[in-house]
Amino acid sequence: MTEFQTKYNIIDEKPPYNAPLKAQYKRGFAFYTMKERLPVILTQVIDQLSKDKEQIVQHFGEVSREELKAAIGEISKLKYELQTDKEFVPIASELGDEQVWNEFIAGMGSDNSYYSACWLYAETYMYRRLNNIFESTTTLRKLDYFQQQKHKALTNSYDAMGAVLQSIEHFNKDKASKSEAEIGDFFQKMLKLNLWGNRCDLSLTAGQDYQQDGDPISLVEACNSYIVSDHSSTVWDHVRQLKSTDHVVIDIINDNSGYELFTDLCLADFIIEHQLASRVNFNVKAIPWYISDVTPKDMQWTLDTLKAHENSHLSTFGHRLQARFDAGTLHLKEVNHFWTSPYEFHRMRDIAPALYQELAQSHLLIFKGDLNYRKLLGDFNFPYTTPFRDALRGFHPTALCSLRTVKADLICGLVEGLSDKLVAKDENWMTTGEYGNKEQIVQHFGEVSREELKTAIGEISKLKYELLTDKEFVPIASELGDEQVWNEFIAGMGSDNSYYSACWLYAETYMYRRLNNIFESTTTLKKLDYFQQQKHKALTNSYDAIGAVLQSIEHFNNDKASKSEAEIGDFFQKMLKLNLWGNRCDLSLTAGQDYQQDGDPISLVEACNSYIVSDNSSTVWDHVRQLKSIDHVVIDIINDNSGYELFTDLCLADFIIEHQLASRVNFNVKAIPWYISDVTPKDMQWTLDTLKAHENSHLSAFGHRLQARFDAGTLHLKEVNHFWTSPYEFHRMRDIAPALYQELAQSHLLIFKGDLNYRKLLGDFNFPYTTPFRDALRGFHPTALCSLRTVKADLICGLVEGLSDKLDTKDENWMTTGEYGVIQFTQK
Repeated sequence: MTEFQTKYNIIDEKPPYNAPLKAQYKRGFAFYTMKERLPVILTQVIDQLSKDKEQIVQHFGEVSREELKAAIGEISKLKYELQTDKEFVPIASELGDEQVWNEFIAGMGSDNSYYSACWLYAETYMYRRLNNIFESTTTLRKLDYFQQQKHKALTNSYDAMGAVLQSIEHFNKDKASKSEAEIGDFFQKMLKLNLWGNRCDLSLTAGQDYQQDGDPISLVEACNSYIVSDHSSTVWDHVRQLKSTDHVVIDIINDNSGYELFTDLCLADFIIEHQLASRVNFNVKAIPWYISDVTPKDMQWTLDTLKAHENSHLSTFGHRLQARFDAGTLHLKEVNHFWTSPYEFHRMRDIAPALYQELAQSHLLIFKGDLNYRKLLGDFNFPYTTPFRDALRGFHPTALCSLRTVKADLICGLVEGLSDKLVAKDENWMTTGEYGNKEQIVQHFGEVSREELKTAIGEISKLKYELLTDKEFVPIASELGDEQVWNEFIAGMGSDNSYYSACWLYAETYMYRRLNNIFESTTTLKKLDYFQQQKHKALTNSYDAIGAVLQSIEHFNNDKASKSEAEIGDFFQKMLKLNLWGNRCDLSLTAGQDYQQDGDPISLVEACNSYIVSDNSSTVWDHVRQLKSIDHVVIDIINDNSGYELFTDLCLADFIIEHQLASRVNFNVKAIPWYISDVTPKDMQWTLDTLKAHENSHLSAFGHRLQARFDAGTLHLKEVNHFWTSPYEFHRMRDIAPALYQELAQSHLLIFKGDLNYRKLLGDFNFPYTTPFRDALRGFHPTALCSLRTVKADLICGLVEGLSDKLDTKDENWMTTGEYGVIQFTQK
């Protein structure tokens, strides 16, 4: 049991049945939410506010500058309280809900902290406290700190929205001729469209952008097997029977903004268009809530955005909706704070009797999304076969329906045995928004991606067959911007243009480029990083080692003013070696298998000196030391792997800036997923966000310091250059990518990381192992350069005479084990 588990009474079990869900149970989604998701969400709010500071001040006035600074401090305090399981404190508010909240908190007894309380209470409390921070200011009360994410959730899905509207318009064109059965069939499709629209929940993705592509309405029937409890025909029967009732009213209790709100509006519009009700009410949140939940402001922004859109289908729909709101057939109800209270819905009759009576006047309530479902069940872990009606515990104001993609580990109404079958397929099926890894991709990229994913898998199998049968390379059809370079290269290969006949470097890079081209050729999966999970694990598996490294660095830096140049030089060389051995974490060498770095590597680097077969670390330091006489020194790192190795890159860069060894350190990363673990811009940002949000104070402080350096420009992520993912050796850069060559020539030191960069430096040319490093570069000398590489391929240079033979005697495979390393340097 870890210190964290002991301190906060964490139980290493699944949540028990017939009890409230709590973060106390390590194997439940509530624990993951409290420990991982919510700290990340708060960190991202801080980052967004810091990034948008000047825009916020411009909008809310100069006095808001200090209030924004104070608010960021309060959010950090809230995050600390969450991560250390502090007891809930009363809410000082004038919003109108403070009495309800404070009476609730007072009645919680001893289970009144983030890990001890019911998950529903703890999570809603965090969001209410977050809003209270802004409500307590004089200038920022109306700031929606989730606004950008919600807007992107709509704007990222315009193509899919246009396709949906065309399908609806096609059905509605001759509506007079439609039978009741046809209307009923399409109504059920609309319900399912609305159901799958609930995938776009930013609180589940910690605020990351979500894009809905393709035409979801044309694919809803294909998803029927993923609806584990389907009462859509019963809902239609109920709606159909309401035709005999005067002035039918249907209420939608909304969940997410963006694409999901669009599907809510589509459903409501269809209901009014086909006279299935006289009015549809929308019930939204009073304050920013769970990142993506709808507020009145979101509703109006959505209408305005649709009306102003250049796509005629979207603008026509927007104007039709506005007309319906103006006529009262669609109605945005006055906000009610019960929707943002901690209470379960079965307590509504006592806590908010007026709202209960109001809902009782409706003929159908449609509850949207995961949070509303959790409130319907009260985050109570019923046996999964419990009938839906029973699980509502007396909450029956009128007929009601729940549309929810499963994103939390509670459910009811399943037939006997179904849960076991789903667990056999994927034990995490209840928290994916559907189930299975394939379904997570579909959840993120939209329903149309299901067929494109199937096609992509087929294309990968075809690529594998081409590789295994040594087929000739074919041109790359791409719009990425590198296709001309690639195709001219392929055309010039002559007869050595297949996997086994070509230079290894050419063949391997070609395979990775073709792999990316498969996804690039789709409409929905262009941004899919098919190596993401492995890269993330390469960091998360190494947290203990990362913490130990940071403590060692902090210890050295504590009294840096007293450090001599020799001491700084000695530690700089340790940092180079730390960075060298970080290159062991290369997932392309382990075929993507997890890598874990344990212990305190920085305290052990000197013990590994005998494994560095060519060590120019002192020469590198001499070069860096001499740069002190130059103004505005720039060092470039040409990155290799994500995960732990990227962490060591960041440590080295941070040390360089901390000790004023350079004015700026640039990072050069890959444009596309590459060799499994190579760094992309997205990996860099994820790493920073993960460090900043970590519960370990050393990691979070380091993450925030790095972010500040990036914001200040002393660390800089350069614009991606496709030469790094081209087949070309570096000695050909001057001719193929002259602008990049000249750019690197402005740097004072280039640090090339890893095995692939080393292979490109040598051009996969098998020089005699004693060939001087400088000679092996074949004229590639834009500036002084250094290579940090653990030896993982059978090419090398710069060895002293006889060393290779000695190493062969010990282990004839020494060049491919990753046990040995080189730190090689040459001046311009």
